[in-house]
Formats: sequence, structure tokens, C-alpha cells
Amino acid sequence: MKNLFTVFMLLASITAFADAQRNQPEVVSASVDAVKKTITVRVSYGGGCEDHKFSLEIGRCLESYPVQCTAKVYDKTTDRCEALIRRNVSFSFEELGLNNDYFDGASINIIGAKKYDVETQKVVVTSANISLPQSNRLDEMFALPAVIANDRDAGKDDSSAQSSDTPSLTPGVILE
Repeated sequence: MKNLFTVFMLLASITAFADAQRNQPEVVSASVDAVKKTITVRVSYGGGCEDHKFSLEIGRCLESYPVQCTAKVYDKTTDRCEALIRRNVSFSFEELGLNNDYFDGASINIIGAKKYDVETQKVVVTSANISLPQSNRLDEMFALPAVIANDRDAGKDDSSAQSSDTPSLTPGVILE
């Protein structure tokens, strides 16, 4: 009975793997257009009888600065034809939810289907790496102020002289 269960689970795994591969195209390359705010992925897939629709799903992100995320491309079309097709598919930052400060400068690894590499005789994952543009807003947020003001002098005009016992603060100088 245990052997029958093992065979059943193996067949289920193979079927699930085949279904997942059928709906995940190979990723040939990817690029970012900062002006149009789009990600373009060059995909390779089997088909030819249907108009294919693709989605790009952002997965996990590592909490670093900038964030590092994974994404997967999916073919939402069931097409049993077998012509090898390569084309560019574009996704807007807005439709992917990438149009906020969290993703400024993010690095995204876009993952596609697995394929068999004849030269190395290994199964490899097709993928491409991109970096999103970084807005100047974060640079301004984290920039150090040019002058550090003494709290006691806040609000005084320039004509009032600083007393000799009040140390002036200069960036990079250690007060003793």
C-alpha cells in the first residue's frame, strides 16, 4: 500500500510540474523603461493558435535598501499548438503595484520556465535581472543637513553673537 501511495504522489508531482511548465514561458531577457514606467520581458513559449495573455507576479522581497524581489511570468492562455514564439510583453509599474517609494531602486529577478540545457545536461531556470529607477525623493529624505544648528540658537537672528562658552557644532568635528 505504501508503494502505491508513493507512485501516486510521484505521478501527481510530475503532472503538477508539467502543468506549471506549460503556463510559464521561458524568460529570454528583461528591461526597464524609466520614462514610460514599464518593464518589458522577452518571453519564449509554445503556441501559435491563440492570442496569449501574460501576467507578472511580484513575489517575496528581501528587506534591504533597495529591496530585492523575485517575480514570475505566467502565460494565462491554454494553447495546445507547438510553434516556438518569442515576443516582448510589457507591464506598467502601476499595474504591478511598483509605483510607490518602497520599490525605488528595487532589484527584481524575473523567473521563467525551467528548460533542459543540452550542453551542460542540466535543468536550468530561465531568468533575467532588472533594477527599477530610484527617485530623488529618497535621496532628499536621507541626505544629511549641510549645517547642524545648535538648539539654543534656533530662532535667533544672525546679529546676536554666540557666547564664548557655547560650542559651535561643525559636521565631522569631535567636541571635547
